[in-house]
Amino acid sequence: MNKFVRQCFLGLSAFIIAIPSLLAQGVTTSALTGVVSDATDYARQLDDALAGKITMDAVKLRGLSGARITATHVPSGTQYNTISRADGNYNLKGLRVGGPYTITATLVGYRKEELIDLTLGLGANRRVAVAL
Repeated sequence: MNKFVRQCFLGLSAFIIAIPSLLAQGVTTSALTGVVSDATDYARQLDDALAGKITMDAVKLRGLSGARITATHVPSGTQYNTISRADGNYNLKGLRVGGPYTITATLVGYRKEELIDLTLGLGANRRVAVAL
């Protein structure tokens, strides 16, 4: 009888430990990552390269820190916001799957940039670069 009780206890313990993984849904969202850069500075560097003042190897996108990025899920109106880091990179996680989305980037002293009609897939991490 003692052996039967021990086996029942072990079986019940294994079942209780497995319950969280049995109830897990997995990935149900998507994400956006990217960089916000200075398009004016990039164009100026390209002009300098074409004029022979600098080499094409020296032409680089300069990331802009502090830019506000907003992803709006158009059908529901849900907005997701973030601010670009010092290197211009940003991340938005936990976004609704589907779309369409409108992505807006703003920074004081730069024109607003808007990207429309983006769709996000399940578990996807879509990279979206924005030039202001």
